[in-house]
Amino acid sequence: RTQTFSQLRGINVQDFLNKVNEIKKKAKIDYIYIFIDEYSDLSNSSQLKFASLLKTFLGSKMGMFFKVGVITDRYDFGDKIIIGRDIFPIPLNFSDFVDIYGGAMAAMNKMQEFSEVLVTKRIDKFSPELKFSDIFKANKNEAFSRISKESIGVPRTIGIILQQAFIQAQAKEGDKK
Repeated sequence: RTQTFSQLRGINVQDFLNKVNEIKKKAKIDYIYIFIDEYSDLSNSSQLKFASLLKTFLGSKMGMFFKVGVITDRYDFGDKIIIGRDIFPIPLNFSDFVDIYGGAMAAMNKMQEFSEVLVTKRIDKFSPELKFSDIFKANKNEAFSRISKESIGVPRTIGIILQQAFIQAQAKEGDKK
């Protein structure tokens, strides 16, 4: 059955917070995470409007957390949101890692550690019955070295690499890894 709507009704901040609380109660969860991606693709005026709205949610103290995906130097939160007070950056840019960890080699090592933690936690969470060797042909160090170099530490890219590797492995008859 298809429905057609001729009017878009807005929702105010308190109504939205009430709906989020309702979802949390029905789902029996304490926290909710809202992921906002491609923020940098918004026009500057839209970024500023959204930042003003986002600021109203940041002070709600109701167990609602936001991740806002931006491209370095292509975002503006205006004067409503202060980075380091209201929101905190998670660098995903290789040059940021180089600056933070004091050189390219140290940055690569940290990215490799990050890749291993990310993948290992997901295996433990979603397939605890599997061991690393059940999934990967390469030894751990080699696998995570390659993953971190190819992804440059970006979680989305790590996911894409692993997804493509899985698709290719499925396509090869008899190859389960």
